[in-house]
Amino acid sequence: MEKMNELDLLVIQYKKKKNKKILDQIFKILYPIIVAKAKYVFYVQTFNVNNCEFKLMDLKKGLELDDVIQELGLEIIEWLNKWKLAPPPFSHFLNQCLESNKWKPKFINADFIKEIKTISIYKTVENEEEEDEEVDIADSFATPEEPKIEFYPELTEIEQKVWELMQGNLNLSQQEIAEELCISQMTISRAVTNIRKKLQK
Repeated sequence: MEKMNELDLLVIQYKKKKNKKILDQIFKILYPIIVAKAKYVFYVQTFNVNNCEFKLMDLKKGLELDDVIQELGLEIIEWLNKWKLAPPPFSHFLNQCLESNKWKPKFINADFIKEIKTISIYKTVENEEEEDEEVDIADSFATPEEPKIEFYPELTEIEQKVWELMQGNLNLSQQEIAEELCISQMTISRAVTNIRKKLQK
């Protein structure tokens, strides 16, 4: 939890002073997380846009992992500027922005999709005994796992759902959350108590 406290303190200082040295310290903390997320997005994450499904690592267009790392770094600067000096802390806000498959690079736009539709993501291997067969080049890469962003203790499935609803609308009552998730208000009350305990550790 030390890193979480250090990150949030640095972000608060940066928001007040806009000092580049502070920004460098923030990115020193975040760099391993940025790289882990970028690797997942580049090698593993599947994108489906306009009925065109692809992984970034499959594209033969000079795209590299460093492009995704740089894009994510720029995105985090935008998130820093959007975050207000108010709860939840920036580390929690960042976790929500990075979580699972929610983030994708901005360069994946209409022009990008139009261009990749003309590119084959397969290479052909000739075999003397069999007809030409298509081999997915993804098979030659190790598969990174989805990175765990450990800025706060792991929440249970119900706690995670409650947390996400609370982030989306801070004015929701426990009864409204219970109705949204189709579970009892008492369960929501326990989940909220557990979330608070975990975040205060």
